[in-house]
Amino acid sequence: MILGNTLAEERVFPNRVIPLWEKELPAICVYTLNDSPSIEVEAPRSLKIALDLIVEVTVKMSEWADDLVDTICMQVEDLISQDYTLGETAMDCLLGTTDITASGEGNQPTLSAKIKFDVTYRRYWPEEITGPDALTDLHSISSQIENKNPAGGSADIDTNVHFNG
Repeated sequence: MILGNTLAEERVFPNRVIPLWEKELPAICVYTLNDSPSIEVEAPRSLKIALDLIVEVTVKMSEWADDLVDTICMQVEDLISQDYTLGETAMDCLLGTTDITASGEGNQPTLSAKIKFDVTYRRYWPEEITGPDALTDLHSISSQIENKNPAGGSADIDTNVHFNG
């Protein structure tokens, strides 16, 4: 969604640990900070999860750095507002706060804006119970157990467990 659609062009990275070199600026890093699950439905279990999504815009420090950061931030905000379900992976995505910081570390001074989006999504837990093909036949569960004996041979034991009900 963001890749190639802002002044950062193709310089969009999926984490915050990529070292950014001067030739790679402006750049955007996308990562999460916190998530907070709450039970929405007890059985089958459905979790409603609130997630802090960070989109961090970093530019090379210059006399136009503030304007460039503002422009890229507006581009990101506009793109996400056009698809607030993030490709149908979320229930909602709301613009939160934006923190702007300057860094003079090393020989590459930068200006960064961390845009926080408040994302809400649903997860069914455990995942295995979400589809009709994923349900296990509880009346007959078979498992293979390979039992090694001290003489170095092995014996295969087929165990069938039957449930009444």
